Amino acid sequence: MKLTTTGPCGFLSSMMLTTKTKVALAGMAYRAIAIGRAIVRKDHWATIPRGDIQWRLDLSEGIDFLIYLPSPFERSAVLTLRKLVRPRDTVFDIGA
Repeated sequence: MKLTTTGPCGFLSSMMLTTKTKVALAGMAYRAIAIGRAIVRKDHWATIPRGDIQWRLDLSEGIDFLIYLPSPFERSAVLTLRKLVRPRDTVFDIGA
């Protein structure tokens, strides 16, 4: 996977991360956030907005945790959901 970001000056930078590195970074980030949430007496469930979609996330699950982070994870999926899902619809993601 190629990670591409745009910096504050508009410059484009990219780097390659191995799966092992990505898993390690995600694990560290999850532990830090889980500790912070525990301090304020919150469990591993979170409901957050991303655009105009409300997500109910189990932060102990890798994919849910990636959606929780402020990043463009699965941008194409979010764009498709915006086209298909109407306000107050309930959507279950049972994907593999």
